[in-house]
Amino acid sequence: MEKGLEDQDPFVRRAAALSLGAMKSKNSIPKLLAVRKDSDGSVVMAAATALVQLGNEKGYGLYYAVLTGQYKSGESLVGGEEKELNQILKNPDQMAEMAFEQGMGYVPFGGVALGAFKAIHESEEKAQIVKATAVRMLAKDPDPRTEKALVAATTDKSWLVRAAAFDALAQRGDSEVLPEIQPGLSDEKDVVKLAAAAAVIHLSKP
Repeated sequence: MEKGLEDQDPFVRRAAALSLGAMKSKNSIPKLLAVRKDSDGSVVMAAATALVQLGNEKGYGLYYAVLTGQYKSGESLVGGEEKELNQILKNPDQMAEMAFEQGMGYVPFGGVALGAFKAIHESEEKAQIVKATAVRMLAKDPDPRTEKALVAATTDKSWLVRAAAFDALAQRGDSEVLPEIQPGLSDEKDVVKLAAAAAVIHLSKP
């Protein structure tokens, strides 16, 4: 499977990275880290996803950068990491398509699926779908800085990002964020209000 990471076809490299993550192949972490410098953004994103599945903080680090626009404090913004982030962001159409094809893209409720799919093809906000996917991938990142970034994302201009942020915070289970997320109960978008309400209920449980 690791040989697929070196294939000339980016679709093969992407599939190989995702497969290694799904297989929990921790021995493949060094090769996946190297793939983050791939020239194809979808391959970089797949490698980051695999690293998240394998519990490697470098995968979380990339998605944190996608969400916030910068790497976590203490991480370099130059060289390979900057190139890595640019590869992810330079083609949001491709990233959004790949995220949904692989079941990575965030859809808060089943009824939103068609709208989200249309958004990929009909709007200029595809980058927001990539950002919402990053939020989803960060749900289990234990870093406190990530929690702060997710709280900030509950006021993002994109409803998809806001809904994803409430869902991610609910998954984290930290009730201390309740005062900061309660304003979401008055969000102008119904689907965001539902996500906020679900998060508040979940985090209010004793």
